[in-house]
Amino acid sequence: MTKERLLEAIDISEVIARIHNNQPDQMNLRYGGYGSIGFCIDSISLLEYAVSGKSKQFPLTLNGIWRERLDKQANQILKTTNQLSDRTASAIERYRGALENCHGTSTSEPLRKTTHCGDFVKASHARAPLRQSKDLKKLKQRSHKKLKDYLNIKKGLAKKRTH
Repeated sequence: MTKERLLEAIDISEVIARIHNNQPDQMNLRYGGYGSIGFCIDSISLLEYAVSGKSKQFPLTLNGIWRERLDKQANQILKTTNQLSDRTASAIERYRGALENCHGTSTSEPLRKTTHCGDFVKASHARAPLRQSKDLKKLKQRSHKKLKDYLNIKKGLAKKRTH
């Protein structure tokens, strides 16, 4: 690794640390957000992707909603911090690129899922509509039976109390 590339990695690491520490603090997340905003492997993968344009880390757990929140945090730093050095601004942009493009769920994934959920539902129903229908009927029957049993027990207890 060249000296320049090492300096880029350090700058990006500082950006990742700042953003990944600020987000949990702002949202009062337990354990400093560990798990919610990913695990160590996710941060390493983002750093690796931001520096080299690829990542070999797997599996990643950082999902779309958290990537979106981290991206907003990065964008806020870009907009509100005066006197950002060119290196820091570049590191933030590379981090944002990694959030969007590193394998896993990108920041645009929640919107894509919402937009295409109708297609997914149609496809899943087309594959096994009778099975899903039967499963739903069974679930409904079990729920009604459990509710009846509960009400009968409650009714029986109430009668015992009044006698």
